[in-house]
Amino acid sequence: MCSFLAKRDASFCMMQQKSATLTSHDTQNEFIQIASEMVMKEIIKEIEANGFFTLVVDEARSYKSEQMTVCVRYTHNMEIQEGFLGFVDCSEGTDAESLHDHIKKFMDEHGISKLPVVGQCYDGAAVMAGKVNGVQQRMRQDHPSAIYIHCMVHKLNLVLVEACKVNRVASGFFCVMESLYTFFSQPGTHHAFLQMQKQLGVKAELSALSDTRWVCRWHNMSAVKNSFKSIMATLAEFSVPPYCRFTEASGLLHSVGKLEFCVCLIVFSHALRIIHVASQALQKTDTTLAQASSVLQASIQRLQKMRKNWEEMWREILTFL
Repeated sequence: MCSFLAKRDASFCMMQQKSATLTSHDTQNEFIQIASEMVMKEIIKEIEANGFFTLVVDEARSYKSEQMTVCVRYTHNMEIQEGFLGFVDCSEGTDAESLHDHIKKFMDEHGISKLPVVGQCYDGAAVMAGKVNGVQQRMRQDHPSAIYIHCMVHKLNLVLVEACKVNRVASGFFCVMESLYTFFSQPGTHHAFLQMQKQLGVKAELSALSDTRWVCRWHNMSAVKNSFKSIMATLAEFSVPPYCRFTEASGLLHSVGKLEFCVCLIVFSHALRIIHVASQALQKTDTTLAQASSVLQASIQRLQKMRKNWEEMWREILTFL
């Protein structure tokens, strides 16, 4: 753009040749702001043409502030669209009344508050989903047709979290997995781990576990499975003095070397791969309730098939060992 303007404006050309690069943070932020406003106006224009929309809101802590994301779901040319409108700083209050006021103010500022809201999608937290004083109930006072939908992927995650909490073996296994990530995330051990992977000809990065994003657990499971020999070799190297954390390394080596851990690793890698496919399908823009139901039913059938084919999985465990 600068080269184009310099060809047609002599004064701009002289300024550019001297020192102006237009790459200062103020200029870049202004460009980004202008671009975001143009995109937002286009999304709002499509919403207005559609005549109604669904509101999708989530919140998360960003450094020391609480940020709320506001998205919309609508149809354009008979195709389902999802658009991100912006962030809202809600650090001053995260109760239902404050969050509802933030959402309402945001909608007023962008001129979409008068359009019918036919759906609202949040997580299952009481402050959002409460039937008496939750955000969804307060929203229905202004938009009676706004049906509340609990995020389908979030519901799936909650089921997995609770199912694993009540099982001693599963809880212990994931504690070891978290400890492995913590141990190998340190600069010294991480470098040694990468060097061991290089020697053995493998490459896999461990990641932190999360209760709200089980996809990362499946990725972490695959990483541990693919680099199991490097993990064992690195732990054995660090499990003797004078390394300062040799006790921790020795304990991890003992836990990871157990048959119970290897069985869990193979079983959960298969189970979480099935759940990963379901999770990805539920997050598609054009997923409907009927399709979501079909995906979950298919996942249940595949998990049941795993149970019936236990002998085949046991052979895989023995081969892995």
